[in-house]
Amino acid sequence: GVCPEANPVAWVRSVMTSVMNNGAARRPDMTLTIMLPEALLVPALETVRELEPVTGGRVAIGCQSVHRENVAKGGNFGAMTTFRPAVAMKQIGASWTIIGHCEERRGYAAILSACASDGAAISRAVDGFLRQSLDCALASGLKVLYWHSRSPSPFSSARGGVKPRTIGAPPTWPSGSAGGRGSPSPRAVTSC
Repeated sequence: GVCPEANPVAWVRSVMTSVMNNGAARRPDMTLTIMLPEALLVPALETVRELEPVTGGRVAIGCQSVHRENVAKGGNFGAMTTFRPAVAMKQIGASWTIIGHCEERRGYAAILSACASDGAAISRAVDGFLRQSLDCALASGLKVLYWHSRSPSPFSSARGGVKPRTIGAPPTWPSGSAGGRGSPSPRAVTSC
């Protein structure tokens, strides 16, 4: 989303401090994970490090998706100017990422629909791109919050010891409500 304040860095620091001091981040039985836009990751990570004595290390920061291709010494395909490589997000301190959220699916589908009209084929191709992002994230050491579509999950084949588990589902918003466009059915949320 768009930051509601004129100074996004001050805003994210304020939000992080408030969240970490309100008790949720102090529960010994859980880790609080906050997914943020790329521009706010560094100040959020700095705030988490500063307040670690208060939280006991039970706050994790994640990024909002990673690209389906990664960078590697001697293997970079380009400057990655508009993409978020998983290894770069891990390097700056993110420990989680979201993959497959509705905006990401819609973006891939819009590009593919310019070349094809078979909805099932487009859906399979989108799932294939997201599987590549998932593989890059896991190979880079990120934990993943994966949003399923109604098509088969990229987890359906062997994951090399990674055992996904469904942890919840997003709400279904009625059309015209504050939640947005209306969703015919919630998608499962999987963590690994």
